[in-house]
Amino acid sequence: MLGALALFALASAASAGRVPPPTPEDARFTYFYTTDLGNDNHEIMKQRLSAHPADATKCAALCAGAIGATCKTWSFCWKAGTCSLMAALPDSISKDSKGKSTYNPKCVSGILNEDKKEDESGPAGSEDAGDDAISLQYSNECTMPIVAAVHYKDFDGEWVTGPWVALAPGQTKEVAKTRNTVFYSYANEKGDPECVKGCWDGEDTFEKVDARKFGFREQNMPEGIELGDDYTHVFDCGSKKKKLLLLALAVALPAVAGRSAPLPAQHAPEAAAAAAAAAAAAALPPRQHVLADGLRAVRYWQELTNYTHASCGWEHGTLMTGVLALQEVLAQRNESAAAAEGLWEWGRKFGDDFSWKLCSPNGRGGGELNPDNQICAASYAQTYLAAPLGKRDPIWLADAATRYRSEAASDDVHWQWVDTLFMAMSVWARMGAATGDEVYFETMHRNFQRAVTGFGLWSERDSLFYRDPPAKRAHDQEGVFWSRGNGWAAGALVAALRHAAPPGGPPPASPARARAAEGYAWTLRRLAARLVSLQGGGVGGCWPVSLTDPGFFKVPETTGTAMFVHALAYGMRAGLLDARTHLPAVRRGWECLSRVALQPSGRVGWCQSGGDRPHRNIKAEITSDFCVGMFALAAAEVAQLAG
Repeated sequence: MLGALALFALASAASAGRVPPPTPEDARFTYFYTTDLGNDNHEIMKQRLSAHPADATKCAALCAGAIGATCKTWSFCWKAGTCSLMAALPDSISKDSKGKSTYNPKCVSGILNEDKKEDESGPAGSEDAGDDAISLQYSNECTMPIVAAVHYKDFDGEWVTGPWVALAPGQTKEVAKTRNTVFYSYANEKGDPECVKGCWDGEDTFEKVDARKFGFREQNMPEGIELGDDYTHVFDCGSKKKKLLLLALAVALPAVAGRSAPLPAQHAPEAAAAAAAAAAAAALPPRQHVLADGLRAVRYWQELTNYTHASCGWEHGTLMTGVLALQEVLAQRNESAAAAEGLWEWGRKFGDDFSWKLCSPNGRGGGELNPDNQICAASYAQTYLAAPLGKRDPIWLADAATRYRSEAASDDVHWQWVDTLFMAMSVWARMGAATGDEVYFETMHRNFQRAVTGFGLWSERDSLFYRDPPAKRAHDQEGVFWSRGNGWAAGALVAALRHAAPPGGPPPASPARARAAEGYAWTLRRLAARLVSLQGGGVGGCWPVSLTDPGFFKVPETTGTAMFVHALAYGMRAGLLDARTHLPAVRRGWECLSRVALQPSGRVGWCQSGGDRPHRNIKAEITSDFCVGMFALAAAEVAQLAG
């Protein structure tokens, strides 16, 4: 809240007028937002501070403690993001040669975050207006970085121009708060102010940004936008030259929408799953529609990123597990051969780009022992499994095999937070399936048991997973069960079961593997039963971001929901979960994913950004590579269950 107060105060520094009178709260301190205040912003600020007395007291104390410190200019304060309370000595205000109020060297500013970057100090006009303003946001849906500016009406009724806002591909930022539904936009590719490569400009008004004039285009928000809403203006590059892979997917889409043939005999569900399959066929959308949604999501991401792999870390590794899950389902049907081949080529290119090695030293801390740096190998192994026998190259598995043989011989376990269950088990299970070596399944089960019981990730009382062990759990996270964290665990159970004891396949050859599969299935049933009971606390069929605290943030959330749908659909398809209890949850969850999260453009929104607990960083326009991968995982399982 302190940062919000700072932005509210500093944003008001642009208006001109009078210095406010001393406030009655503390005779020693005078609350200022600028040396030239105008209108009635002082009264607004007083109301804001009155609503948050703890923040006001804290800020005043900071300012009091800084008495005697060097004075900072207001321009510096604006860029740095400072304390919203200015503690001024009685003689600290004087008049400059033009009669304007100014501070002498005795002033005290209580600067906070002095090293904060200019472009992180907040959007233009970012007063903490709450529900009394529209949050205007810019989104870059191009494959290159851009810089943009906005000309808008501020809270004083004045038309102002904000500073440059840099937007990376796929990035969305708030650029202004306003109460007016008309604004003017301008943008150009970063490093191309002369618009050699084209701009998003216009001739409706010409405004200065950094002392240079640019032509802005008038924009009108649609009817229905109200104060308190978010509105996103998208900069779209339009049609670009597509990769051959995109063309293959586009050609294949009409075929996917055609009549479906029966599943091949080897994939026929066992008797326990037959009832679920029959019920799902009536309750879920047609298989080909679900697949079309999955393809639309991954195609959008391809176009957004121009088919580049930014990293081999967990984010893109999760995307690729979803891409290759879709590939596996599409390969079951002859009419989807072109799309399946295109997705497989994407997986092969991903491996080639990183030389089929685990992510260290390209990745994060912890090197190859960190499961976040291992998830990329799940795609390597899946690409190997999906390749025709004559195309399988042992080099695709070599680096992971070397690393995992060493890890299997060690007693060390690095699965100490819930995300690592998915990151690691997705690889171990596929490596076992690809090589036929039981040591992968045995080590995976040993490490899983250590993680859920030894490290305390599983709550027996709640039938849910914690994100961290008790020793590393923040005091305010006790009893908090994160949706995506439990989604990671659900996805890990599916990965283990699919490859250790695949549905419709022969029983595991190893008694130890069979017992491990029974343990995974037991955990999945317990988790699934609890998830079904918690779905109603979410929005639109999605699960809440904080599973046992649905009031924490009432918005749909995609990442956890996608993994729950993925796991519940698999459980029914494998005959582990009954349709009467779990199919309604899958149907509602998929409706939220396909009708709310998936947007007409193909963007998968409402994704919580990277984090380690429930957060409020969830908006319709927020997407990510790992979120798209999770959506694709859900689509792959729902499609198989439906058809």
